[in-house]
Amino acid sequence: MSSAPLPYLADRGARSTEHDRRDSFFEAAASLDFQASDGALPTFEMLASTGRPIRQWWSRSPVVLDMSGVRHGDELPILRQHNPDRIIGHASVSINGSEISAHGVISGTGDDAEEVKANARNGYPWQASVGGDILDLEEVKTGKLVTVNGERYAGPVTIVRSLELREISFVTLGADAGTSAKVAASAGGADMTFEEWLQSQGIDPEALTETGTKTLRAMFEAQQSGAPASPPVATDGAGVHDDIFDRIEATEERSEAEVARQEELVAMYEDAAARRPAKVGEFKSILTKAIHDGARPERFKLQLMRAARSYPMVGVRSDDGTPQRDLLTAAALQSCQVAGHEKMYPDQVQQAAHDRFRGRLGLLQMLTIAANASGEWSGTETDFRSNLAAGLQAAFSNGDISNVLADSANKMVLPAFQAVEQSWRRIAHRSAPNDFKEYKMIRLTGGLEYELLAEGGKIRQGTIGDEVFTNRARTYAKNIALTREDIINDDLGMLDQVMRMLGRGAALAINTVFWTEFMANSAFFTAANKNFIDGTDSVLGLDSLTSAETLFYDQVDSDKNPMALSPAVLLVPNALKTRADRWMRSTATNLSTTGGTSQVVQTEQPDDNPHAGKFEVVRSSYLSNAKIPGNSTTAWYLLANPNDLAVIDIGFLNGRDVPFVENVGVDPDQLGIKMRGYHDMGVRLQDHRAGVKVAGA
Repeated sequence: MSSAPLPYLADRGARSTEHDRRDSFFEAAASLDFQASDGALPTFEMLASTGRPIRQWWSRSPVVLDMSGVRHGDELPILRQHNPDRIIGHASVSINGSEISAHGVISGTGDDAEEVKANARNGYPWQASVGGDILDLEEVKTGKLVTVNGERYAGPVTIVRSLELREISFVTLGADAGTSAKVAASAGGADMTFEEWLQSQGIDPEALTETGTKTLRAMFEAQQSGAPASPPVATDGAGVHDDIFDRIEATEERSEAEVARQEELVAMYEDAAARRPAKVGEFKSILTKAIHDGARPERFKLQLMRAARSYPMVGVRSDDGTPQRDLLTAAALQSCQVAGHEKMYPDQVQQAAHDRFRGRLGLLQMLTIAANASGEWSGTETDFRSNLAAGLQAAFSNGDISNVLADSANKMVLPAFQAVEQSWRRIAHRSAPNDFKEYKMIRLTGGLEYELLAEGGKIRQGTIGDEVFTNRARTYAKNIALTREDIINDDLGMLDQVMRMLGRGAALAINTVFWTEFMANSAFFTAANKNFIDGTDSVLGLDSLTSAETLFYDQVDSDKNPMALSPAVLLVPNALKTRADRWMRSTATNLSTTGGTSQVVQTEQPDDNPHAGKFEVVRSSYLSNAKIPGNSTTAWYLLANPNDLAVIDIGFLNGRDVPFVENVGVDPDQLGIKMRGYHDMGVRLQDHRAGVKVAGA
């Protein structure tokens, strides 16, 4: 997933000057049904989204909204063109399968509300657009299949996996061609009678019993007055429209459930406030937001627990209000002189951290601050040192210290991780599975080459097949500890060293797994696959480069058509790096090239080098490393650009290609702090037509 802010979801056709470039749109047609009379609020029905693919300005691929991830409150604002100043009304929302529907009233009093009503009565086909905050996006790569809302889509496609629905707007033109817009204004006007209202609902007045008539008249009068209808009584009247009763019953059930939810939240709040009186103000803010946002009790309970464990770091908040978590993390990075630390926080935070700690924050000092802030322990650093077990327990009862350690650790890990060889990035296709199951990458094939039009003008039918390549992510992890001695010595530098070790360990694991898979290629690069050259004339030079390039160009697809791709990468071991660089830089061929037991001198005329600058040279120490089976100091490769066709795929869970580092807290069997790092990845060879191997000897 991208670390950039996710866009807001709204209609591009309705963008106004108030929206910045993070605004974007889902459009759908609206089906509107108005009923009104003097003193009554007109009602409407909307089909706000169908869940089908649409185009958004911020995505190069079609965008699909996953309805299972849409969250919304009991009632939503209804606006005009997504402008919060142009109020139309409010509505309740329901999600059924792949559709978002809304039922509401035009409660706005401005010109826009009047225009919507007037135009609808005249038959204008208003459309609708949902607007909300995107919380999670998934990019489905080319050739990969995904199922959303019961439909299968082939990448490239962008899936909105989670959306906080904020409002729905009336728009003049939507982008969802799969829906239609129509207005049924059969029940509008100041002189509507009860009988006309029944007919507008499809109810035969003659078929009603006395009880049924009484029930429906109460509903009609309530609607005319704008007041909520009373719960309907049972009726045996034939022809009663079930939708009316279903709608009212659903509203009543929802109201009862909402009352029960709020009562449960209040009970949890009162219990937490009684146990932590000092946190009442914070608990109350959490309660207010939970009631407004429709939070479930179990989520609210978790929020209260986190708030109860979180204490302000006494004595570390800066005068300008810099958050204590940022202040301590920035100070830790300054103390350890982590590479690039000055760019990891704004200047204001960096200055506040320097003013408070002067680049000398120690591990013991940090833990003592956290322990004192927990409310469960008090004392100086000397007290902490002499009673380490109690001090550690108190420090980690404060949720902030775990966050500070985790923030510091992840920023310390990155430079060490990036310092290790990253050559795999330049030859591998990268995928982003969202679980640990084996996943497939599908490349469509088929006889779709155009043919001369047959007699009679009939077009011949094409065929489509596919080629499937697979991979699977697994977890690689390691624990490491800061000992009692490290803590007593107040050695924050040990945290930096430990994190560097974890960062380097993660990078080494990627390289070992990746190159072990890549070098196990004896059945991948073969004469039968027409992607392997050996012999004494395969030493890296002019002729062997030409032979490898020609062999690459001769590759054909499953229909025996040329692949029509060009090699882009010259992959070499350490021993061939200088020679490869010379061949790519030099315009002349009279170069002396030596390697292994062979020496080749290029002296042919004319002496220009046709391969100069043609390929990107990529070197890896792992190609000739004795630890990797299949290693060689002479073998080299010509490979396609992995974005066009890849010989190998590396998949990182949810696309995260840097390791996670977490604080495990206090180990009961050890007086120390344990940290763990882990990485979720999988590597597998893919398409043999994307490269040529040359033995080089």
